[in-house]
Amino acid sequence: MTWSFYKFPYLTQAFGSIYDLEGRCSHGSSQKGDWVRVHGIVLTSEERAPQIPDDTKAVPLEIWTKGFLQEAQAELGDKVKVKTLTGRIAEGELVEMNPTYSHSFGNCVPELLQIGLQLREILFGGESNEG
Repeated sequence: MTWSFYKFPYLTQAFGSIYDLEGRCSHGSSQKGDWVRVHGIVLTSEERAPQIPDDTKAVPLEIWTKGFLQEAQAELGDKVKVKTLTGRIAEGELVEMNPTYSHSFGNCVPELLQIGLQLREILFGGESNEG
């Protein structure tokens, strides 16, 4: 059985924009040397170690790798090889062209700002002791 990222729409519902590939991918084809991201299965659920938790064992061990496309031309969903920045060759399904970083440290937490000010006052006597 061939596993395809696009067969699991619940990932987008569960994790939001991390898996929102259609909105982040450029459409069309990639050329050799383009920066892309591929997805692959390292171990199927049947190949996973018996001592891991059942909920973990129930899903495949997946890998997402960024690198430079090695094929002359490829479309989203094609099985391709990429060369990573460290020179490693990885193979997987082409899922994103020109991938971007999508992580953040979350929203501002005003309470933490106040804690920092209060801590400075306790430890150093506040603004009067600065400078």
